[in-house]
Amino acid sequence: MRSLFPLGSTLLLGALMLSSACESAPPEAAPPVATEIPPPPLGTFSAERALADDVALAELHAKGKDGSNAALRSYVIEQLEPTQLVVETVEAPGVQGADAGAAQVRSWSQVVATAPGDSSDLFVLVARLGEADPPQSGEQLREEVSGAALLLELARVLSTRTLPYTTRFVWLEGDRRASAAGEDGDASGSAALLASWTARGDLARIRLLVALGRVCRDDLRIARDLRSNRVHREDFYEAAVRTGHVPIFPRNQEYESVDASHLAFRAAGVRPVVALTAASGVPFEGHTCTAQSLDAVGAVALEALDAIGARLAKIDRFARAPLATPAVTTPDAAAPTTVMPPAQPPSSERVPYGPEPANR
Repeated sequence: MRSLFPLGSTLLLGALMLSSACESAPPEAAPPVATEIPPPPLGTFSAERALADDVALAELHAKGKDGSNAALRSYVIEQLEPTQLVVETVEAPGVQGADAGAAQVRSWSQVVATAPGDSSDLFVLVARLGEADPPQSGEQLREEVSGAALLLELARVLSTRTLPYTTRFVWLEGDRRASAAGEDGDASGSAALLASWTARGDLARIRLLVALGRVCRDDLRIARDLRSNRVHREDFYEAAVRTGHVPIFPRNQEYESVDASHLAFRAAGVRPVVALTAASGVPFEGHTCTAQSLDAVGAVALEALDAIGARLAKIDRFARAPLATPAVTTPDAAAPTTVMPPAQPPSSERVPYGPEPANR
């Protein structure tokens, strides 16, 4: 029997080795699947989404060799497709360069998106699209188109809300701001749009106009514009206090007259205008566009628009209310009736109310 143990051990060892060899190697761990983060809902303000729009618009503008803004308009219209806004391209004919003595008849294509409101009166938000001077750096170009990018994000958010006033979002073609070298700006595009709105009677229905300019840089300070409506301008500064963005809307900011698209509307008689753009006098070199600056201006704009809209709607309701009429009361049958004495005939004797004036 003991002579069989070595053989049995060998057979047992071989069986174990064969079983081990037949077992398949453990499968390799599958690489982790990259989960794509869904974009925020339309009704949620996203500074990152606004910054992505800013980068995209700057790149499209840099590629436009012929000065055409068709690619920028197409991008804006495409981004507005998920919303319920009514989007149209308004062809506005006009004259360019009349101030410089080189008038040229041309036409501009303005992108206009409309959100219905409880009132047909208008809130209008505008921003320049294209027409920027040749930039010295990519960051400067991003600053130039940042108003148009922020306007896109505000349109997404406000498209989901119940608004007291019909709200229009306008991406203006044909406006160029004054350059740092002292060259005058050009508001030919705004003037052309104003002509068509005046003919349709829209200009008289504007209750508030906000012009978005350069709002994307890491040292952003919003200018206190002298030609903006004083009451509405301060509404934005008060909104900055409520939202915690006082550093970007500082109360001690010096007053100045800024170059923004509100000027053409103001010249046409629209008084409730506000410009939101960077204060002048600060060189751009060394600064970058940041999501934080877009987030601050966006939060303040939404807060101020809500406050102004609520206040104006309250005034309108009060103005529409009929005048109060005195209530007509009926006598209570259970109440005792008071018998008034009969009226006495008027006395012929005059009762003086005071001392007689001295005879002269």
